[in-house]
Amino acid sequence: MSGQGNFESVPLDVALRAIEYAKQEAKQQMMKDAIEREVKVDAGGYPYIDATELYDYKNDKPLAKAGDKVKVVFIKNEN
Repeated sequence: MSGQGNFESVPLDVALRAIEYAKQEAKQQMMKDAIEREVKVDAGGYPYIDATELYDYKNDKPLAKAGDKVKVVFIKNEN
C-alpha cells in the first residue's frame, strides 16, 4: 500500500472519474422514486405546481401521513 493512513494512491483522473460516477449514482438513487409534475404559471406570472398527492398509486400505498414533516427536492430536467 502507498499513501498515508492505509489509503491507496490513485491517479487524479481515476479519482475524478470515481467522484463523477458516485455523483451520478446518487442522483439516480434519488430520482428513482421521483414524481414528475409540470410547472404552470398563475395569473400573476408566478410559477407553481399543482397540489401533489403523497400517494404511490402504482404500489397502492401512502408516501406520508398527516402530521409528517417532509422535504421536497426540486430537480429541473435538462432534457
